Amino acid sequence: MDKFIKHKYLYIFLLSIISILQGCTTIKLNLYNFETKEEDWTIPGGSNQRDNISKSQYKISNNPSLLWYYNSDAGYPKYPVTVANNIIFTSNLEGYILLSDINTGSKIGSLYVNPKSITSAPVIKDNCILFTTNGYKGNFIASYNLIDGKYKWTKQIPRCETLLLVENNFIFTATVKGDLLKMHLENGDLLWNAKTKNQGENFLSFYSSPALIDSILYIGNDNGKLYKINANTGEIIKYLNVEAAINSDISIFNKRIFFSANNNIFFCCDEDLNIIWEKNLNTKTINSNCFDSDYIYIAAVNGAIFCLNILDGNELWNYKTGGTITASPVIHNDKIFIGSFDKNIYCLNKNNGNIIWKYKLDGRIRSGIAIWKDYIIVTSDDKNIYCFK
Repeated sequence: MDKFIKHKYLYIFLLSIISILQGCTTIKLNLYNFETKEEDWTIPGGSNQRDNISKSQYKISNNPSLLWYYNSDAGYPKYPVTVANNIIFTSNLEGYILLSDINTGSKIGSLYVNPKSITSAPVIKDNCILFTTNGYKGNFIASYNLIDGKYKWTKQIPRCETLLLVENNFIFTATVKGDLLKMHLENGDLLWNAKTKNQGENFLSFYSSPALIDSILYIGNDNGKLYKINANTGEIIKYLNVEAAINSDISIFNKRIFFSANNNIFFCCDEDLNIIWEKNLNTKTINSNCFDSDYIYIAAVNGAIFCLNILDGNELWNYKTGGTITASPVIHNDKIFIGSFDKNIYCLNKNNGNIIWKYKLDGRIRSGIAIWKDYIIVTSDDKNIYCFK
């Protein structure tokens, strides 16, 4: 009887996944292969180092014009957009992944996921998109094949508020239950959970998205620790205790680790988690950063953008917008792009913080901007996605 009940609940669970994830809409591209290029923005934050550096070789106008916009009738997550092969992938908080032609904004297809909220824009890998969903009907991680128009696999996981990492044949994600998971890209099988690999370690919620370099993961936790973790085994190599929750995403640049704690202190560490410098910004950040060879650009909750020297943390300039900033700045050549709750998109000169261009939308800008070739893509609280060129 117990065996029957066990199988019964397994059957109900499997049916629930099918009904949730194979619902109203599908995406099926009429292609043999979905090819991505170096210039594509295939992962939120631009890379596994979350450096927010545009890969485009195109020159962007000092006065770009609005090319098109459309209303998706929903809000957007912190990182809503990825771009590849002339297609914009946009996730929204009503459970849709929308595909749009970057030249016209015309709809190519959409995928609806019944758990509603989608954590971020999907990661684009080979012929698939990978994403996590949150909602009252369950929390899932999924791989969807764009060519077949079918789910490759779905796995139930605890609620996830962080960005995915994809490296070679593996996926990394973290949850609000304190799980840090490594899964196989091909089938979604769990390879390790750092919480069980390091029993006795007091993992609290993860709201800090990890960054990865040279098979090493760096991630912050609500317990006030920044972890250095072996990406092959899931074992903790070392941690730095800053005694305040770390909710900012982690950025890596030139073998240095950058993050902010909830006590308003911004940290720069070496790869072995020795503090190189720290700076009290008198405000916190919850996003990742962007860089050039000598400077880091930080967008803060108080609405300021800071330019600091990477070597010592000394401030070169700061610019104050009229509203809170929760988005990550993006750098393209000599320009910094950022959106603010004051409804403006800002383009600043990276050398002095002077305004080059700004454009006011009808809603607050909570989400990061994506740069692809000479296109600028941004979403707003007015439920629109905008494309400038």
